[in-house]
Amino acid sequence: MKTRNLFFDFDGTLTVIENIVTSDGKQTAKPIIPQENFDALLEAKERGYQLFLCTGRAKGSLKNAFVRYPLLKDIPWDGMICGASDMWYHGNRIAITYFSEEECMKWIDYSVKTKSEFHYNGTESWENISFQMMDDENEIEAIKAQVREWLVTNPMTNCAVVPAVDFKFAPNSRATVINMPTYSDIFAEGCNKGSAIQKFCNLIGVPIEQTVCFGDSGNDIEMFRTCPTSVCMANSPEELKALSAFVAKGKYGVAEGIRWLLDQEITAFDS
Repeated sequence: MKTRNLFFDFDGTLTVIENIVTSDGKQTAKPIIPQENFDALLEAKERGYQLFLCTGRAKGSLKNAFVRYPLLKDIPWDGMICGASDMWYHGNRIAITYFSEEECMKWIDYSVKTKSEFHYNGTESWENISFQMMDDENEIEAIKAQVREWLVTNPMTNCAVVPAVDFKFAPNSRATVINMPTYSDIFAEGCNKGSAIQKFCNLIGVPIEQTVCFGDSGNDIEMFRTCPTSVCMANSPEELKALSAFVAKGKYGVAEGIRWLLDQEITAFDS
């Protein structure tokens, strides 16, 4: 008997943008985890699938997400991969790769040079530093000292810069840089969502052939290349659609993809 294993990107995959009526009666567009996706995840779990979150968010950032998205904490996750390097299985950390101080400071210096925003993604919290209007050398050095403290108390697994990296000014870094339309994800050396899933499966003893991944954007490409079956959201880039076994048609792509799996009789247990 073989158990199927589903890996889900978070932002833009599990979540969708809905028009929400606020307490003062105004409408606003807000990302939520829709009930349709939540119910489909529960159905998959009941059918014996293992559910894994595979997000570019670090563990510290994910803490905020569990507060912001109430349904997220109610999903019966078997494990999660945070920032393509911090791996958890049944509540226990099984592997982690940290950014070195040297690599971190290279990207701080890049952000200073290009007047970018630097997003520090730590295991305990997420921090945002804007260098857009910063010219005071003493202020910059004070921030670098603060970052060095964070590297001890809130180790960094990945970071991001806004806008996307201009490779003319990029440092000589071993990090994995994935440019998105408006920002760049920067993962530790050798880390991306695909390599993370492969390592995770090796650690928990799951054949990669039994994995299915769900995603919507450029930082999901490597996991789509790694997993034999992939499901992408309707608004995914064409490169991701080309790697997909199933392309959702509507906004609740996770629900569509899970129902497609069940309709294809790719059940949780194969004889």
